[in-house]
Amino acid sequence: MSEIINSFSTYLKNHPEANTIISFLFGGLLGNVLSSWVYQEFGYLTAIVSAVVLIALVLLVIFLAIHITPWYKDRKREQLKNIIFEPLGDRYKGLIVSISRLNDAKEEIINKIDSIKDINNLEDLNKLFELRGVGQTFRAIIHHRKELEVCWLLHTEGSVEGKEVVEHFIKKFGLSLINTIPIFIEDPYNIKSIHKTINEIYVKGLEEVNLHETDVIADITGGTTPMSSAIILACTSSDRNIEYVEQNTNALIRVEHI
Repeated sequence: MSEIINSFSTYLKNHPEANTIISFLFGGLLGNVLSSWVYQEFGYLTAIVSAVVLIALVLLVIFLAIHITPWYKDRKREQLKNIIFEPLGDRYKGLIVSISRLNDAKEEIINKIDSIKDINNLEDLNKLFELRGVGQTFRAIIHHRKELEVCWLLHTEGSVEGKEVVEHFIKKFGLSLINTIPIFIEDPYNIKSIHKTINEIYVKGLEEVNLHETDVIADITGGTTPMSSAIILACTSSDRNIEYVEQNTNALIRVEHI
């Protein structure tokens, strides 16, 4: 019992908001309003019983807050341990990417693409990778280009120019064998709708291009946060692969459940 009281005392010191709530319950709600009403309506004995029950409920809530919350946090940590983040070495035949809005003028980006003469010149390519909005998509395409057959371009009304820039990038470097399939996202903030669209790529789209789920990887770097979230939700199956481009290094990282 003393251990619970000590834990209770420590919890209140670390959580002043809980102290305020308890003071309100005992000093205000219980001490004045509730106790007076119960006493007038049901008598002294019922008021005492009600007070004891309320105190027990408050202590139960505090006990759960002290003991369950750390358990929940530990559980989340264990779940994160079951996710591997490692450099992506494999290359895939299919790539799903989300196109972001352009930060620079479309014409300027196209000129930068056209100024590059050699696709193997990493110094020049890195300048493209640094472009906000589409740089991460360029990076992913370059990584997979030797195996890549199909690239699904998830885009919104606001990122149409971004989609066009990516298509120009692919044509510029003679990657004409890559079949680009634009997928229009009507509402970039509706996770449920986006999830359905992405799932249809895996259910119907792969069959049309004769690919298996394990042949495809989805990139969660671009697009809106709901778009990235929808991709993650659609790729809970172990056969559906996920990657992202690390912002500081432009390295491709695989996200894998074990």
